[in-house]
Amino acid sequence: MNTTINRQQWQEEEALRRFQLISPLLQTGLDDAKRIQLRKKIAEENNISVRSLYRYEKAFSERQFTGLKPADREKHRSQKLPENFSFLLEQAIQLRKEVPERSVAQIIYILETEGLAVPGTLKRSTLERHIYKAGYGQKQMQMYQDARNSSSKRFCKPHRMMLIQADIKYGPKLPIGRNGAKVQTYLSSAIDSCASAGNTCRAYLNIAFKDAVIEGYIPRNPIPDTKAYKRKAPKVTIYSKEKLKIFLKAASKDEWYLEYLLGVFCGLRKGEILGLKFSDFDFEQHTVSVKRQLGANPVMEERSSKIASYSVIEKDPKTVNSVRTLRIPQVIETEVLRRKNKIDEERAALMDGYEDNDYISCQPNGKPHGLSSMNTALTKLCNRNGLPKITVHSLRHMFATILIEQGVPLVKISALLGHSSVNTTFEYYCDVMDENENIICFMNEKYST
Repeated sequence: MNTTINRQQWQEEEALRRFQLISPLLQTGLDDAKRIQLRKKIAEENNISVRSLYRYEKAFSERQFTGLKPADREKHRSQKLPENFSFLLEQAIQLRKEVPERSVAQIIYILETEGLAVPGTLKRSTLERHIYKAGYGQKQMQMYQDARNSSSKRFCKPHRMMLIQADIKYGPKLPIGRNGAKVQTYLSSAIDSCASAGNTCRAYLNIAFKDAVIEGYIPRNPIPDTKAYKRKAPKVTIYSKEKLKIFLKAASKDEWYLEYLLGVFCGLRKGEILGLKFSDFDFEQHTVSVKRQLGANPVMEERSSKIASYSVIEKDPKTVNSVRTLRIPQVIETEVLRRKNKIDEERAALMDGYEDNDYISCQPNGKPHGLSSMNTALTKLCNRNGLPKITVHSLRHMFATILIEQGVPLVKISALLGHSSVNTTFEYYCDVMDENENIICFMNEKYST
């Protein structure tokens, strides 16, 4: 009885002490900046953490003076650990080892998702304390940061084994060879970033298993029995007739006008536009030939597997069918000639300082644009004119939509877009625009002269 009274008295005294600490912070009319400074001062003078003061203020605002009383410790002692806590702790440590930056909240989510822990039974603070005692706290895991940035860990997601990319690593030797001979296997994390990447991985596995059957390591190839990943159509913003008209009018005053026209009227990819040269245009035939594209080339750090930067290089087109010749309207021919005159002036001004690559789209010194430059300029143009944000791929999508609305056969659309197959065109570009009016009509009217 006396123990209970003494404890209640202590709780009252402790609540009063806490109230005295936060009372200056409860003043009305105190702005946030002054309150922050005052809170820091109180914490330093009383050898208490700022976090504790925050906690006291919150408790007082919710339950007044009663909220400042220390909680009965019996309540905390009543929270028992799960029976399989030792096993859960081992799993949690393994998850932390896999990805040192993985938070305790993420670890608990994984354990619950995988059915190892009953939802709600693992408390974050409790698990965090035990992980720290085991030597795998956030600060203690600093030594793993270098490994985290290596190629095998670089693309880890919070959930276990959800990797968008990983390098092939040596695996164990397994008895899968002839007469039970142990053969070195290779382990690679599944590519889960998109269906296209998954299908690519599936294709390589198919080749490997075929070779394994031929060499007699396995009796049959299991890959044909699996289903290919179904690709989802991308969510691309396209303009209505009215907004497209506004866009083209605004774009006519932009330095990237020619590039935008090549996207809308020819459906070229970003890399294809940036890789076009003046020699690719035939004004007698009114055509442009797509022969190359610009792509990113990773530059590795010296004596390291880390990527230091990316350079822009010429590459072959995306697919074999991407090499194609397209007819161009008069407006593009006009803009190409205008662009050539501008580049000729820049070349004459810089003389030997000009890097002549014959690109129609380049920097003032002749060097190719960065791969993100066009999308950056497109975003600025949309913002200036109050238009929804679009990308170069949106222009390509508009081109395809126009062709579909005009009744152009899918096979021809696929050839114009440079797709590897008609199936790709069907999956990605068969959604018609919200408005059924033909946009090409107003384009022809606008650029008929």
